[in-house]
Amino acid sequence: MTDEKASFTAVASATLRADNHTDESRTVDISADVYFSGTEVTGFGNGHATVVGRPESVCHFSESGGSSISTDFNNFADTDAQVAALREIKAFVTAVRASGASAFNLSPRQDYE
Repeated sequence: MTDEKASFTAVASATLRADNHTDESRTVDISADVYFSGTEVTGFGNGHATVVGRPESVCHFSESGGSSISTDFNNFADTDAQVAALREIKAFVTAVRASGASAFNLSPRQDYE
C-alpha cells in the first residue's frame, strides 16, 4: 500500500524538447520539439541543427509520420556538409523514435491486474 493519492497512468498527447548533447561523437548539434500521441512519436518540429564549431551553418528541419523530412540549409560549405548533417538528423530522429516512450515514467494501473 502506498500513500500516493494520484498517479500518472497515460499520456494523451505531449510535446517534449529533445537534443543530442549526450552523443559525444556528434559533429552536428541537434534539437527539436518531439510530438507524441500517447507515448508514440508522431513527428518533429522546430528542428535546429548546427555544425559543431560553425554556428553560422544552420539547418532547420521538421519530420512527420516517420517518412517525410523537410530541411532548409543555410550557410553550409557544400553539398557534402549538407548530406553529413542530414545523416545525423536522420540518426537523431530514428533514435528519438526508438526511445520516445521512455520519456514518460508512468505508473501501471493496479486495477488492470
